[in-house]
Amino acid sequence: MEKKEEIEITDEDLREAMREIKAYLDITEEDLQRIYKLALKHAKERLLKRIPVKAVMTEKVIAVRQDTEIKEAARLLSENRISGMPVIDENERVIG
Repeated sequence: MEKKEEIEITDEDLREAMREIKAYLDITEEDLQRIYKLALKHAKERLLKRIPVKAVMTEKVIAVRQDTEIKEAARLLSENRISGMPVIDENERVIG
């Protein structure tokens, strides 16, 4: 199992969180929790920008032709645990 990358909140994440509040801050525990949650959101957004498409793409693409029966397409979706498939023509070009 892959080790998940730990999310580290940077000073910039905290600054972005504080900007988002748009108010003078006399810090209470509630304020700090709100800032922390906003900073965590900014940290996650920053990390998501670093994920290459290759890390989430499917390498083995399962496709169907436009004359494939719906029942067969549903079987392929279910068996392969996927939510969609490209539809290809006789030249294997994606048409849907």
